[in-house]
Amino acid sequence: LARRVARRVNICKCENIKEYYEYLVNNKKEVDILYREFLIGVTRFFRDDEVWETLKKDVFPKLIANAKDGDVLKLWDVACSTGEEAYSFAMCLHEEMDKQHKNLEIKIFATDISQTHLDIGARGIYPESIVADVPKDFLLKYFISKTDGYKVSDRVRSSVIFSRHNIIKNPPFSNMDIVSCRNLLIYFQNGIQKKALNMLHYALKKEGILVLGTSESVHTHKEHFTEVNRKWKIYKNIEPSTRLTIGISHATNS
Repeated sequence: LARRVARRVNICKCENIKEYYEYLVNNKKEVDILYREFLIGVTRFFRDDEVWETLKKDVFPKLIANAKDGDVLKLWDVACSTGEEAYSFAMCLHEEMDKQHKNLEIKIFATDISQTHLDIGARGIYPESIVADVPKDFLLKYFISKTDGYKVSDRVRSSVIFSRHNIIKNPPFSNMDIVSCRNLLIYFQNGIQKKALNMLHYALKKEGILVLGTSESVHTHKEHFTEVNRKWKIYKNIEPSTRLTIGISHATNS
């Protein structure tokens, strides 16, 4: 945050932070620009290849195998940014479902606090550069080639529901099979980290899977989880939370 503010101070040709504050007070446009600066998303399809290989080998097959035809698999993708990660989950789950000849409904709740990012994800159109990140067979099966890039196929798009949500302030989702919150906790101070982990833990059903960023862990909640993969920060919920410890009611999801 400090680097982003310093950048705007320099661009606006202010002498110091006090002068920039006065500039902000008198210039609503600059407030909007600074807000967008704070919310720059860093994401791509199948970010951290080894994480996805582990999920495809150790998590998705068991999840699909344990489900019965007609079941709904629910996943919450926290801080989804522009949607690449949510669609990566959707493609992998559809792929495993086809492999096992299962007929399941996949619901992925992709949330973020940036409406601009959510709008990009909802459109589902990405530049040609995604060919560097998306396997060729997935590109052919789950995308439609357009003049301006690639559009996510209707089958995958219909599995993802984008909505604005602040994990610290808004009630969490519940009864999720998987919760993914990668590379968000590292930006929080300890107290906020613990609050966010309360939310993530509450959202998971028993045996549900939590996926964190490679520099994160469940350190304050380790008694509630067992490790699926220590290196890639994938955990299984062994002790579900029946109530939130931060005093807000939960959201109900069908």
